[in-house]
Amino acid sequence: MTKKVDAARLRFRPHFKTHQSHEIGRWFREKQVDAITVSSLSMAIYFIADGWTDITIAFPLNIHEIKVLNTIPEAISLGLLVNSPTTALKLCETADRPYNCWIEADTGFGRSGIEASDSDAFRQIIHILQSNPHLFVAGLLSHFGHTYQAKDKAEVSRIYNTGMNALQALRNRLQPVCPDMQISVGDTPSCSMLDDFGEADELRPGNFIYYDLMQAAIGSCRIEDIAVALSVPVVEIHHGKRQLIVHGGAIHLSKDSMPGEHGQPVFGRVSRLEDKGWGPPLEGVYVKSLSQEHGVLQFRSDIPADIETGSLLGILPVHSCLTADAAGACMTTGGAFIGMLDKRLVY
Repeated sequence: MTKKVDAARLRFRPHFKTHQSHEIGRWFREKQVDAITVSSLSMAIYFIADGWTDITIAFPLNIHEIKVLNTIPEAISLGLLVNSPTTALKLCETADRPYNCWIEADTGFGRSGIEASDSDAFRQIIHILQSNPHLFVAGLLSHFGHTYQAKDKAEVSRIYNTGMNALQALRNRLQPVCPDMQISVGDTPSCSMLDDFGEADELRPGNFIYYDLMQAAIGSCRIEDIAVALSVPVVEIHHGKRQLIVHGGAIHLSKDSMPGEHGQPVFGRVSRLEDKGWGPPLEGVYVKSLSQEHGVLQFRSDIPADIETGSLLGILPVHSCLTADAAGACMTTGGAFIGMLDKRLVY
């Protein structure tokens, strides 16, 4: 990914919410990455503790966190998403350190952000932010999250190009009030499958560090590229139903699912654990359902005799970001467990 971004002459700001690990973050440093994205203030503080000094919090600013934000040293360059006039006014009133302010544009994903067609809303926020000398309007930020529902590279390309066209048009309309706005984008399907990123200035993919079943289904990666598995113990065997009960539920995997070959929801694929890592997904086996702690693994044929109560199996996740966050630890291919961040934050 670093080679691809360098070839496109763009700034690389990978999203660290996928791994949330100091050790894995250092792998990026070895590739000369010096700017990162996170999804919460607590995550930013976690990575600041390991020496990261250029961080964008790619989540709409929570005004209740401004007091804590203002305690972070000015030597740390912080990027914030300011998506409403109310938030902009509150930040202007209380900001006593510099911030790079991004305004999130919704180009069709339909989650957070202002619709890219609503130029007046962007102008209003820009006008407010420009009233405080501590606040720099960095530009437009967007996440083309609907690429995760794409079926192939052509659809990913169409979504990306539609989104970029909308962002470029919006930047042109805002040029008279803010002439130097940059564009920051970066979903993993687009960054994995495309080479031409149009007028983007910055890419923020994160999921590619592990990939997952969803990315394999889209075509962003191969099954063998998936680099995370959840180790689960078998606690019950039901031969008649061809099911295993494992201690690996929604609190470990989240409840993300994807359609199976017969249309049924699949919450993960099952692999054998090996001395180092895990093998390919077992044919005809999938995670059928999840509750809080329980996982139900469904076999199409008889359960192999060597799988017993107490056996450990690996589950490849549908969405690795949520699994890594829910599980609280991640397994490397060497079999070592890496502690994740403490998510507690006192305002």
